[in-house]
Amino acid sequence: MGTYHKVGSVLLVLFLCIHTPFLTFSASENVPDTVDIPPRKNISYIGGIWEPATPFQYMMILFDLNRLKNDGINTIAVTPMYVPTENGELIASPFMKMINIFMIQRARKAGFAVMVVPNEHADKPIVVPSNLSKYVQNLKEMTKEWAEIAEKYNVEFFAPVSELYWYYQNDEIAKQYYEEVIKEIRPIFSGKIIYKIAAYSPTGYARNVNLSGYDIYGIDFNQDSHAPEEWREEVRNILHNVSDIAEKQNKAWMIAELWIYKRSEIAMGNQTIRVGKIIDQYFQLVFEENERVQYSAVGFMFGSWLSPAGSVRNTPAEDVVKHWFTER
Repeated sequence: MGTYHKVGSVLLVLFLCIHTPFLTFSASENVPDTVDIPPRKNISYIGGIWEPATPFQYMMILFDLNRLKNDGINTIAVTPMYVPTENGELIASPFMKMINIFMIQRARKAGFAVMVVPNEHADKPIVVPSNLSKYVQNLKEMTKEWAEIAEKYNVEFFAPVSELYWYYQNDEIAKQYYEEVIKEIRPIFSGKIIYKIAAYSPTGYARNVNLSGYDIYGIDFNQDSHAPEEWREEVRNILHNVSDIAEKQNKAWMIAELWIYKRSEIAMGNQTIRVGKIIDQYFQLVFEENERVQYSAVGFMFGSWLSPAGSVRNTPAEDVVKHWFTER
């Protein structure tokens, strides 16, 4: 989604030029202040939106909070972006840090719960640092910084980096990071902490994940190659396997990210159909299978709202989300 990030970044700059008055900064700290930040919300079921690109997050939070609330959405993910370098350093813009804090502040004041999830910038090709141990250490420091910010603003949920395994296809790096970082952020952040990994695989490390110290096991998955009913059995198996893992470790679990790639094409009968035309069928299917799991999920977070690759806004899928979230 690198192209979308770049286009969105240009749009963000334009919007910031127009809407700078919305940003209220503390003169002493040069970050948005914490005046009147409400206490944490007690969310019994996370009905969430995952909009991974900061520019689209900003536009969504600036303009669509009332619409999101009307759709039954109660939780918004804010995903501070970072970029790894070859030598294991992390690049993160101080200006974008302020934008992310502003989004946290605005969403919380509007009555939403917030989930903060540091997220690697998804440009291609992915940079694999030559010094992975240095990278993991820098990742921990960045994660702790955002855990402190999340605590300062009474954020309800925090996940220490999204989909680390997906980026590097390295079980050991992901396992080491998630098992070590929880010991460092648990004393910092007093809200719910989510173990948010990439897509579940019956042969991958997700089946042997150690959830010690975490509150919620969050699984991500997407679809870009199957017709809805062809995909149903896979969805059913994933949800049952993930719920079993969580139940055995006495942890809650959730769908932390569902992403349907609208521009993909699939074969249905004698036709080739673009996924975006039937995106509501995929959402309906996942909601149905999610409801059938005996050890029930504590939440469902879908993507995206505005990102062109998977946007739900103004599609039939938005009606499906509204039905399931408002009926619960």
